[in-house]
Amino acid sequence: MLKATWNDLLARFPEPHVLVAVLPDSSEKESIFNAQSAQRLMVRLIRNLPTHGEFAVVVSRQSGQREILCAFGDGSDAALVAKAAGASMSDRVRYSFMLDSSAERKLLKIAGPPEPHRPRATAYDRWQS
Repeated sequence: MLKATWNDLLARFPEPHVLVAVLPDSSEKESIFNAQSAQRLMVRLIRNLPTHGEFAVVVSRQSGQREILCAFGDGSDAALVAKAAGASMSDRVRYSFMLDSSAERKLLKIAGPPEPHRPRATAYDRWQS
């Protein structure tokens, strides 16, 4: 499995297999309120499953809703991640599911907790070393 940038993956696979994680409206009291944290969760999920091909993950607001788009070069990788997420197939290359607090709890069991943040080294810190 190799994480690629969105544009690089689309250049190599013009019609990728896509998993869409739709985020709840930000007005709802859900723990997945931050699109970047949801994006990181999906990357951890993909990395913890036995995928083999390239993938890319990006936050999108084009549809008017906050979504995490996961693109895969290999259809079997998309199907595996979609099954783990409980996604339904909307057409032959696209899956989708609602990433609400219930789905988040389920995915965290597979993806694992986020890695602790490391403090960033400042120029002063590097100078002191």
